[in-house]
Amino acid sequence: MNREVRNTMTLRALIFDVDGTLANTERDGHRPAFNAAFREAGLDWHWDEAFYGTLLNVTGGLERIRH
Repeated sequence: MNREVRNTMTLRALIFDVDGTLANTERDGHRPAFNAAFREAGLDWHWDEAFYGTLLNVTGGLERIRH
C-alpha cells in the first residue's frame, strides 16, 4: 500500500470479542479442534457436546484436559 492511500484511510469500526460472545467458538470451534488433536495424537478421547458443556465450567484448555 502506498503512503498516500494509507494516510487517507479512516477507522470506521473496532470490534472486541471474547470467545463465545459473537460466535459460539467453544462448542463449534474449540471442541472439534480438541477432538481432532486427540485423534492426531492417537488418543481414544472424544468430547461430545454434553460432556464439553460440563467442561466449560473449567477455565482454560489445559485445565480442561487435566479435568
